[in-house]
Amino acid sequence: MKNMVPRLEQLEGRIAPALWPVTMTAMHETVEARTLEGGEAGVVADRFWLHAGRYVRVDSLAYAVQGNAGDVASATLWQDRDRNGTFETRLKTVQPTGGGIIFDPLNRFDPHLQRRMPGHFQVTIDIAANPAGDMLGIDLRQVVLHRPWRGVLQEHGREPLHVIDHASETGNLFAITDTTPVRSMHMLGGTGDATGQRIEFRAQGEDIDVYTLKFLVAGNADGRSIDRLALYRPGEPSPFAFATVGAWGSDFMPSTLNGEPARGFAARMPGRQLVIDDGLVTDVIVKPVMKTDSDGGVSGDQFLIALYDVEARGMMSSNNLVDNDGDALAEGEVFIGTSTPGPDGPVVGPRHTVVMSKLTAVTNVNPDADGTNVPTGVSNVGQFKLQAASNVNTLYGLNRFDAMTMVFIVEATNVALDLNAFRVFNKSDPGTSVPASYEDLGSGRYRVTAQLESSAVNAQLASGENGTFVLRLLVTNPKVNSAQTSLLRVGIDLSALAWYDRDALGSTFFVGTDLPDSIVWSTRYES
Repeated sequence: MKNMVPRLEQLEGRIAPALWPVTMTAMHETVEARTLEGGEAGVVADRFWLHAGRYVRVDSLAYAVQGNAGDVASATLWQDRDRNGTFETRLKTVQPTGGGIIFDPLNRFDPHLQRRMPGHFQVTIDIAANPAGDMLGIDLRQVVLHRPWRGVLQEHGREPLHVIDHASETGNLFAITDTTPVRSMHMLGGTGDATGQRIEFRAQGEDIDVYTLKFLVAGNADGRSIDRLALYRPGEPSPFAFATVGAWGSDFMPSTLNGEPARGFAARMPGRQLVIDDGLVTDVIVKPVMKTDSDGGVSGDQFLIALYDVEARGMMSSNNLVDNDGDALAEGEVFIGTSTPGPDGPVVGPRHTVVMSKLTAVTNVNPDADGTNVPTGVSNVGQFKLQAASNVNTLYGLNRFDAMTMVFIVEATNVALDLNAFRVFNKSDPGTSVPASYEDLGSGRYRVTAQLESSAVNAQLASGENGTFVLRLLVTNPKVNSAQTSLLRVGIDLSALAWYDRDALGSTFFVGTDLPDSIVWSTRYES
């Protein structure tokens, strides 16, 4: 078996970032290559000098085995303390593990490197009784220094020689879409209280200090209606940071996301502004601060918020985390869109719509309590109060919510109705109403539609105003079968509510609301 040994070479690098920078030199001496015999002991595999610019302590060294690691029965690290060429001090003997040789931990009193006095070391190996390979060698890959010296020492012309604090190896950070769902919202111009995205961060290996978050806002108009993104922790009343267009700086910014125009927003934070504790999950809530129409907000714009990049450092290691390299190893990286090591994935919120007016609530205001007997004759069964948001969008006058079409669901079990008698009106003016058409859905269910546009019914709500709208129907028989229970109720279908976001210059057409319930039910009559 031929012994492969390192050639004479000098490896230099500067440890950074670190509390105290250290310049380190590793000089490998030439070791004669020769034929080895099975069972041979004390074969010199490496001999080298380590020099540091200050007093440091070496905690461990790691070698990669070139050849079959199983051919090494054991390995011993020696030191020539008095530098006379004799390696008299045995530091540690180990067996190969995981394809390598790791001298860890070393005695806390050995070895030390003085400021101007390099350390002289030697590694010997014992050969297995029946080696399977035909070549064997070892390659120094890692030198671990005791704290507070940390960082990465890059070898020249070789693979990286890592110099790190073994007790504080660089941790990892995972960022995924939060499990708490975020609804598509009507983002009202001039406000910043609606959630646009939630992101879940998890640290692994050490506490992680996040100092930069970059987002892409994409849609039909590249996020032009957004002034900035406010970042919150759950339960906190004030944002801990803002992401702005200007903070992105000169870094490369994609102009599109999934084929849609995009704009970048970045939050650059001082240290410890956003710390993710090791092993724990921290949610970040992203709330877009919307421009008013006077500041450039445009009703009808659509957008979504995507996490683009994260920059962070380890709190213990002081090392900057690197971008995910896509493999299945966690090596001091930021993983976006995956909760395990692997390729990055999307962290994208739902699509939102910009409006300058909207509804904030729709409630049942029928004074009859649930369980009231089914009425007979003409009855105002469905009564709903629509509340418009207060807004500050003053360009061409304050914007108004203007209902165009209202759709109701009528459920009548064992109840006979005059299907041509449905009418809708504003409760403030009951004498003015509009007829409503119906669609039979079967089993006593009907979809009733009232077209309010161009009708005499006032269906406009000014900023902060509310109005109550009523569906009136005619019950011709409250109990068709006297032996069965009769049920009657009316709901307003908010997913089909068609309306205009209107000012003095024009209007934008919408269907639906962003309220949590798609149908709001009025009183349930039963007899």
